[in-house]
Amino acid sequence: MTVRVAPSRPGAGNVLTSLDPALPPIAESFDLGAVRRLFERTWLRPIICCTLLSARYEPGARCVTTYALEAGNGDGTRARTIGVVELTPAGRSHRRYDEDPLLPGLAAATDAAVVASRLGSCCAAALEACTVTPVRYRPGARAVLRYGLTTSAGPVLLYGKVLAEGARALGAALTGLHEVEKADPGAPSVLPPVARLDDLGLVVQAEVAGEPLHALAFSTALPSAERVALLRRAGRAIAALHGGSGPSAPSRTPADDLRELCAYLPAVTRADPSLANRLTRAVERARLASSDVDGAVVPSHGSLRTDQLYVSAKRVTLIDLDGYCWSQRARDIGNLLAYLRWKAIRQPEHRALVAEGRRAFRAAYRRTGDMPADDLVRTAEAISLLKIAGRRFRNLSVREWPRVPALVDAALDLLATGGSG
Repeated sequence: MTVRVAPSRPGAGNVLTSLDPALPPIAESFDLGAVRRLFERTWLRPIICCTLLSARYEPGARCVTTYALEAGNGDGTRARTIGVVELTPAGRSHRRYDEDPLLPGLAAATDAAVVASRLGSCCAAALEACTVTPVRYRPGARAVLRYGLTTSAGPVLLYGKVLAEGARALGAALTGLHEVEKADPGAPSVLPPVARLDDLGLVVQAEVAGEPLHALAFSTALPSAERVALLRRAGRAIAALHGGSGPSAPSRTPADDLRELCAYLPAVTRADPSLANRLTRAVERARLASSDVDGAVVPSHGSLRTDQLYVSAKRVTLIDLDGYCWSQRARDIGNLLAYLRWKAIRQPEHRALVAEGRRAFRAAYRRTGDMPADDLVRTAEAISLLKIAGRRFRNLSVREWPRVPALVDAALDLLATGGSG
């Protein structure tokens, strides 16, 4: 039997060894061989593959890491799941993702028998079998599941999202945005729920047609002009979203984003006090730049990035709308531009494509919708860049820490008079 252990994050062990004396050694959560043995001792079966998925660090309080695990069954088959290790001042604990106490509906939503009985009505033909595969998981908040249904008419693929809170609101937002799409052919496509199981906190949708914009835009198999054209289509779609009459939702302001950003500062301070001081000063400049902003709010994605847009020959489709809100136009635009800039920082070979794509997105938005003033977009992008910077430390993305100063520099440039968009 061959055991595969994906490489740990480079340098994580050395950097994290003494990061937080209030917690058990954080570096041990990045030793994937040790993690594999931990779960093997508990489950009494071999772990064939162990890959780190995510980390979330709160100084002095906890560090939660998740892992994609493949466990060997006695019959030679493998079972895929997600393992969780949590460190607190009280010690170390570990569990499966479906044992999350803050997602009480997750255990049932991952039970193939329960799912088959609850989703049978979603199928036009008789349901014969069901498989459940975890796709993404954020401890205490949400999980995305792939449901493979075998029916008498053929296979059906559905995706379910289990939420700790907000399942009803998400279902209502998806339904409302789908109605907007039907009334306005220019609006981005949004798949309505095929089922909403409130007792499980579960919202189920059909499979999205097309490919992720992120994968297409940075695929060297496509000509640059075609990739830029895709970003132009995205600009038109987001302008239509902002110009439409979306369903009601809470508002999100720059002040909300700055409060979120301040929550990341303790993790940065613990790892790099000098950088934390620079980041704090940048946050204050962003606060001043956004203090007098009182723009109209519009229907907004809430956390727009290129991997949350799917593109097909006919449609641009939005996914991951659990952050749907009403906010100023500049917020969605600035967030997408910030993640494009971050892509260029991490992978300079895409710098030219990113620069052209940013211009194309903005130009297409301007032709289709009411483009906000440049200073509003610059401020929104700067805030998003600073959030990206702070999340590198909250997520203990050690290999990306050397690139964080470039994010802060870019944000400060945008906040300065005449900063380049």
